[in-house]
This record gives sequence, structure tokens and C-alpha cells, in this order.
Amino acid sequence: MDGSPVCPPRTHRTLPGPTRPPERNLTVRRGADPSAGVAREEPGRNLTVRGDANPSAGVARGESFDASSPYHTAAASAEWPTFDQAKATQLVDAYRAGGGNPDFVFKTTTTRQAFAEFLQAQMAAIGIHVTVQTYDLAQFSSSVLQGGDFQLTTWVGPFDNPDPGASRLLHSGGNGNYGKYANPQVDQWLDDAAATQDPAQRTKDYQQVELQVNKDLVVDFFSRSYLSTITKKDVKGMDRFLSRDMWFAGTWLDR
Repeated sequence: MDGSPVCPPRTHRTLPGPTRPPERNLTVRRGADPSAGVAREEPGRNLTVRGDANPSAGVARGESFDASSPYHTAAASAEWPTFDQAKATQLVDAYRAGGGNPDFVFKTTTTRQAFAEFLQAQMAAIGIHVTVQTYDLAQFSSSVLQGGDFQLTTWVGPFDNPDPGASRLLHSGGNGNYGKYANPQVDQWLDDAAATQDPAQRTKDYQQVELQVNKDLVVDFFSRSYLSTITKKDVKGMDRFLSRDMWFAGTWLDR
């Protein structure tokens, strides 16, 4: 096609829930987290929109934060567990021996049944039993996701720019923070980054956010997709939001 795409990214991610997430204990979370315990063609993700197979990206790989972004640091990537099935099994076994129970319920939509079975099988390989429950989209959105009734679930949503993308997902008041993650220091960094006029301070704030949320193992990204609008090559300035809204105020013809 003789045209140019306008492609905002969307991400598929897993979210630990506010009921009894698997697991509040960060030691066993490092074993149970899909980056450590799940074998994938593209190795471990961190708190990131991942678009390539490099396991060392930052809070939002791709459009907002990638290896070349000033908001990303190698220190943040180092906080995220790499794939090590043997170590993951050891952590899970030790947790059970100490009286803990890492088993959990995974809730998702009927359209993600295959992914649920994949995750269930991979968790079984390291000694964690996962009960899968699927719902139609309406029930899932209202009762499970917005109702906060889950231990682990999936969601597809936008992660476009640091502001509002990071705040929407990671701020305690974020409208996409369905897992109810709450860290006052992260809130402060996000608020400061959104308000400051100093680029150096904004960079420092987002670097701190990336580092802390990777330490906290808040969310795991699995894939990125695009909603595309194709235009002819001489159409410039097309602006498309992730909500699919089209804005033509700055559109012009390069003729």
C-alpha cells in the first residue's frame, strides 16, 4: 500500500491484584513472576512496553522509554528477574516449606483462554498450581477488573507517553491502576515529573519511577500491538489517539 501508518501502541500485560496477589512476598514473586518462571520466545520483560527481544529495556519500551531514552537506566533493568526456571522452582519450594502458599487464581476473558492455559502450564513447571477462570468481556470488565476481584489478570491498554501513560498505570490514583499499586514515593515522582518545567528534573523523576516499580514487580508486559490509520504519503500531521479518535486540526497536504 502506498501510504504511511499512524500507529499508537497498545500493550498486553498481566496485573497482580488487590485481593491476594501471587504473591505479596517479593522473594517468591521473583520466582512466580512470569519473567522468571515463564519460557518465552522473547525473554524476560520488566516494567516495560516491550517491542523487541532485548531483556534490558526500561519502564516503557518503544514509544516512550527504550534503551536510547533518557528515562531508562541499566540499573532499573537489573532489578527485574531474568528467566531461570531452576531458581524459580527453588524459590517456590522454599516458600512452601516455610508454610506459604503460592498457588493462585488467574482470571481473564474467554478470548484469552490459550494464554491462560500457557501461563497455567508454565507455572505448573515451577510448582505453582493456577486455577483459570474466564469471563465474557462485559462481566470481566465490570466485576473482575474494575471491581478489583482478582489475584492475577490480564489487560490490554495504552502506554503511549510517560505522562499520562505511566501515571495512568502506576499512580495510586491512576484510572488504569486496577491492581491498586500504591507507593507514595512513586506518586510523588510522577506528580513532580508532570509538573516540572525542568527537563533534567523530569528525567530524574522518571528514572526513579522505573527503578522503583521494577523493584516492586508491579506489572509484566507480554506484547505490543498497534491500531493503524493508513494515509497517502502526501497527507501530513494526522493525529490519532489510542481511543481511536482522529484529530485533523494540524493535517496538511505536502504538495
